[in-house]
Amino acid sequence: MSGEERPKPTAQPVGHQLRRAREALGLDISAIADQQHLRVSIIQAIEKGDYSKIDTELFLKGYVRAYAKQVGLDGDAIIRDLDIELEPRRKERERQLEADPLVDIERRKRRKRRLAKSVVALVILGALAVGISTYMAENNQALPFGDQADVAAPEEERDNGDGQPEPLPEADDAPDERTAQPESEPLNEPSDELPVGGAEDEPVEALAGQPDTQAESSAVVDEPQPVDVENLEPVAEDTTVAEPDEPPVIDPQPVKESAQPAADENVPASTGAELVMTFNDDCWVQVTDAEGNRLASTLQTNGDELRLEGVAPMNVIIGAMSAVDSIRFQGETVELDNIRTVNNRAQFTLEP
Repeated sequence: MSGEERPKPTAQPVGHQLRRAREALGLDISAIADQQHLRVSIIQAIEKGDYSKIDTELFLKGYVRAYAKQVGLDGDAIIRDLDIELEPRRKERERQLEADPLVDIERRKRRKRRLAKSVVALVILGALAVGISTYMAENNQALPFGDQADVAAPEEERDNGDGQPEPLPEADDAPDERTAQPESEPLNEPSDELPVGGAEDEPVEALAGQPDTQAESSAVVDEPQPVDVENLEPVAEDTTVAEPDEPPVIDPQPVKESAQPAADENVPASTGAELVMTFNDDCWVQVTDAEGNRLASTLQTNGDELRLEGVAPMNVIIGAMSAVDSIRFQGETVELDNIRTVNNRAQFTLEP
């Protein structure tokens, strides 16, 4: 039974079957070609099994199905025989593509593109992570700096306050040393400066109780007192002048205000184009959008309506323009007479 169920490998080629059916009906090759709007050489190539003259396997199946329909054969059975006949050619074509260096180079390019996209995405994510971490670190460090500046200001004020009396004794000592030379007894503070003022040379005169010298010494001592006050006032002014230098220490507050997160950018979404085609007979259609996606690659029959959506512009290939009833793109009717047709075959691009 298994030997009787394998007649397919010994079946006649599809071209011979079609030629015998045509000759049985007494039809000429030109009649078949005219009815399909094809060249006679294409019909002859189909009958001889030379399928290299036909662009794609999809068009070949359409031509063979229409040929079988004209000569009264079962189109589905003929297509099954054609698939069996084309299987070795498909494997041979796959081997050629794998061995082709250009195909290998193209694959490597695709891999490199994917790798480059991945690297760019990682770099962008890394940059975002670094920016966010830096921003958070700056905000976290701004508060301690501000506190330290606030604490440092009163410490400096305290140092200045403690340092103010230090120059005052020096200012007091200078006039005391000058005035203590004639007689230093009226001044109680600088008791150690009595021998320094030159009192060792004239102790007897001081004890003799001369009123003139005492009056002169008291006058001399009283005279520099307002001078001391005048000298002390600019010293106090000098100490107060240093106070305005303290407020500029507090600077981290503007940093908080200037740091603001970037606004999100809204990217508008792209809209697709719509293509609607109606047919009044068998027709083979292939449609590819701008991104290289094959939206359709199929055989349409009488009364079919094909609706497609994709990214414009769209590349359309039609195997039988006479079978196309209408074409609408983006809601507008396309004039079929304006489409360039060669042997009832057309290839064109639709743009919005």
